[in-house]
Amino acid sequence: RYALPVVSIALNTNDLFNYTTGIYMLGKIFTDYTNSHPGEILTGHTPANYTQRGGAWEPRAHFEYFEPGGSTGFAQNVLVDIQGQSSRSFREKSLGIKARRAAPPTDAIAYNLWPGLADRAGRALTEFPNLRLANSGNDWNETMFRDSLCHRLTAPTRVDTLAYRPVIVFLDGEYWGIHNAREQLDPGFFENHYGVPRDEVVLCESIGTLVDGRPGDEQHFLNLRVFMETNDVTNPANYAWINTQMDVQNFIAYQASEIYIANADWPHNNIRFWRRRTPQFETNAPYGHDGRWRWAMFDTDLSYGHSWSGGYSENSLSYALNPTGRPGLDAPWSTVIFRRLMTNPRFRAEYINTMADLLNSVFAETRAVATVSQMQAALVESMPEHIRRWRTMGDSMNSWSNNVRVMRTFASQRSIYCRQHMIKELGLGGYAPLTLNVSHPNRGRLRINTLIVDANTPGVTNGVAYPWRGIYFRGVPVELEAMPQPGYSFAGWSNRTDLGLQTTITVNLTDAVTYTALFERAPPHDLDTGPFLFTAWSTDAAAGTTPPHTRFEQTSVKDPGLEAPLDGDWGLPYNLTSRSRLNGLGEDGLAFLNTSSTQDVPGAGYLGAATVALRTVGVTNIDVSWVGGTVAPNQQVCAIRLQFALGEGAFQDVPAANGQPVEYVRSAVAGHQQLLGPVTLPAAANGQPYVHLRWRYYFVSGSSGSRAQLRLDDIRVAPSAPGLAGSLTSLSSVVSGQWQFGLQGSPHRAYTVETSTNLSNWESLGTVTLNVNGGASFVDVRPPLEPTRFYRLRLVEP
Repeated sequence: RYALPVVSIALNTNDLFNYTTGIYMLGKIFTDYTNSHPGEILTGHTPANYTQRGGAWEPRAHFEYFEPGGSTGFAQNVLVDIQGQSSRSFREKSLGIKARRAAPPTDAIAYNLWPGLADRAGRALTEFPNLRLANSGNDWNETMFRDSLCHRLTAPTRVDTLAYRPVIVFLDGEYWGIHNAREQLDPGFFENHYGVPRDEVVLCESIGTLVDGRPGDEQHFLNLRVFMETNDVTNPANYAWINTQMDVQNFIAYQASEIYIANADWPHNNIRFWRRRTPQFETNAPYGHDGRWRWAMFDTDLSYGHSWSGGYSENSLSYALNPTGRPGLDAPWSTVIFRRLMTNPRFRAEYINTMADLLNSVFAETRAVATVSQMQAALVESMPEHIRRWRTMGDSMNSWSNNVRVMRTFASQRSIYCRQHMIKELGLGGYAPLTLNVSHPNRGRLRINTLIVDANTPGVTNGVAYPWRGIYFRGVPVELEAMPQPGYSFAGWSNRTDLGLQTTITVNLTDAVTYTALFERAPPHDLDTGPFLFTAWSTDAAAGTTPPHTRFEQTSVKDPGLEAPLDGDWGLPYNLTSRSRLNGLGEDGLAFLNTSSTQDVPGAGYLGAATVALRTVGVTNIDVSWVGGTVAPNQQVCAIRLQFALGEGAFQDVPAANGQPVEYVRSAVAGHQQLLGPVTLPAAANGQPYVHLRWRYYFVSGSSGSRAQLRLDDIRVAPSAPGLAGSLTSLSSVVSGQWQFGLQGSPHRAYTVETSTNLSNWESLGTVTLNVNGGASFVDVRPPLEPTRFYRLRLVEP
């Protein structure tokens, strides 16, 4: 029946509508207050049952969640309360839901409520201590999704935003209309998204009022604000210190976002910011753990063309720069941080360029209009019944559609006015259109200021990023960086030989201009000059470095199979001891290990592969050999498979002589190793300018326990050659009667060691496989008084 998820909440009727205890009522508290305050003007903040907070006003309930189509998502016990500010007085109210669950995870909603929602490290979020079923605040009578729209538009920035999903709510079986399922902006949010323990979160609002934390936690912010009010923020040392107390880039993105959405209830209200409680700034801490203040979007229901706001032409930048804040108010505290920082030339330029970046991407007209339309389309089927239930929005779908049209118009016009306001308020010299291009989109991309331009850049349509066009400002230099993809290198700027091979340049724009970055393949190893060898990788190798001609790749897919896309390069250290990791083993090569979690840093992924680039022009019959090994068997089975690709083509398995893929599968014995090959690559790999060989680490089987840690070592790629006659290169006495021989022959080939006393009758002592350099050693034990003994080495033919 419903196109949206359905929430059913069952609780005692008296808990909602009882005159004395009902949380949904004006009730006795309202009657007592108005009787004792005759003649006082009534507002949404007038005390009533529904304005009360605390455990006495959080009745127990049972919560069921159904996906569209009727399947049950989850069902569990919860606590319910009324939330919001003045919107508590609306007929449909916002409900707070606190999970109460005995089974692990305790007191959590363990469900994928917001598909695609991930934390700052890219991990999917599927456990929540609570949620809010919001009535859309002051937008309740206009569109029902204005605040959610502002959060969704701003989500790609450094500002914290709340997830959104519209749902249909039933109370005790009665239809209760559309609500917006949202995350709660509380310590649990920051624990979920950043991994900061909730008892270490400090959350403040407005002038520096403590919302969550310990008494006195707010003093850190108050000290920062006083410092900026009383010190010269253009002094480099002072500005550097400010950067240790607050995330300046986050603050810039926050100011730009609030100014763009033209929030009528800002900057004097609805400001929330947070930090992790630390004794001091922690330089190398993960993002969000360093103790700096960061700002979050909060309560933006009076923005984006709301009837109480000034619309798409409102000059909210002038309010943010006003010494007293929004006109008609005396709130200098509300703008002092932004005003003081704007006196610093570096901050000022960074704000201008960041706002330009956002207007060209996150807030681009096409993206903003499309987002409004998408969110409207998700509600259109369910809105008529909601309107009939509440007699809201003029009791008309036409009124709702017109209200949404106001937001669509705002989306199409706001960027134009934001740019005009910047020119006026900041004394800029006008616009400067800029076009960026690359010689080949698969070989590299460009960064402009804070914005990396590729198929995933907000505002890019149909995944086609280049040529990319943006509007910037004359007299404000922008920074461009050419960023080659792995396997490619930067070859210069088209028609700008004067810039040489500078990957990062600063451009002072005066008129329309185009910059094109040229990329070429990174030089592969040329097999015509000698074999490719990989024999060791140090645990101390710098993060992001790789052996020559080699890439270490990762994926965002947990327990990846062979088909999981490799969507990034491993850029972390090689000495990690927990979570998914790639470890250097010194002379034993390297080891892959996936766990249930990625590293707790942005961009971290699961392993992965080692991929080598080769040039095979002039070379045929290419042999590949390598050593696979089991460092730790653990419970779940993984394997390493050898694959190849021509140029940028698809990867294929390398077949062994029996037609089966060449791969090493985890052994049950720790320390086990196996030489694989030499195996000859398919003839298609001969004579190619670019061939990729890939050792793919992948999940095979298992449902519980740790995954296998596997080793890759002693890779050798070279043209096939006849086996060399083996030779004994050295002889030494280890102890009495025990002799050690040095052996030499063809790398990764097997030789039989034979012995005789008369050169006629030969006895085999065993088989030795030579290492990647064609060497090995062998020990034989003989009686010490034996007069004569002969030894020889014989190649074992494949």
